[in-house]
Amino acid sequence: MKPEFIEPVFDAAKSHARDRYLSALLCPAHERDDLLALAAVVGEIERIPALVSEPLLGEIRLQWWADWVESLESAPDATTGNPIADALGDVIRERGLPIAPMRELCEARISDLYADPFERTEAYAQYLSACETGPYQLAAAICGQTQTDASHAAKQATANAGRATGGMRVLMKLAFFAARGRWPLPIENQIDPLANAADNQSLRQTIIRDEMQHVRKAARDATNAIRAADANERTPLRRALRPIALIETYLTLLETQESWSLRPMKDLSPLSRVWILGKARVLSQP
Repeated sequence: MKPEFIEPVFDAAKSHARDRYLSALLCPAHERDDLLALAAVVGEIERIPALVSEPLLGEIRLQWWADWVESLESAPDATTGNPIADALGDVIRERGLPIAPMRELCEARISDLYADPFERTEAYAQYLSACETGPYQLAAAICGQTQTDASHAAKQATANAGRATGGMRVLMKLAFFAARGRWPLPIENQIDPLANAADNQSLRQTIIRDEMQHVRKAARDATNAIRAADANERTPLRRALRPIALIETYLTLLETQESWSLRPMKDLSPLSRVWILGKARVLSQP
């Protein structure tokens, strides 16, 4: 990474993608900076809905990132003047990474700006895949595991890790979405869980606990898929997907803080994150 990129990239990753940031710090030096650049961009894109008061303003910001992604294909050597974007641009160019995951990420985050719920579980699954599975695929490629020659187990590992992480992050932001008048989990029966808050708390509790079970199963399936992957795939997958070691702790936090009440959630403490991720590294988990 170029010296002028280091401080803004580290600051953005630490502030807006803490789990990916700490996981990257535990990786070998030849992967660390590239993973931090990826974390910084993913964090910058994810936080856009929280920065704007109007959806159109958010779309303008997301369009900038979408245009940047497209420029990587048409003019790979072009720079933007944004050190975070340019740092990841260097990584994508030097490692020959695909740009489709970043394009899909920008498109998926548009839905965070609007109140429309997901009416089908398939649409929700596609959203989670774009938000989290794609970045995990890029992280796995940085760690030496590409999707083109990956085994079925390796592909299942990244897919399930994305489902687990994506679902967990949606649950952690329920209060934010509710404040914007949005219920982010899929609703197939057209019942609005946000209407008449007191009467719908039981419904919200049921929906949220069901989603927590989906998240828990996906994290477990990701861990099992890593173990079932080819021997040469396991180590890079463990490094790339290490944030899922935090999933169970997040689920406990959601339960104890009664996330269905839609109060703002207290996040994991930095010390807890470091302890859990460090232990996962020592024990070669997930």
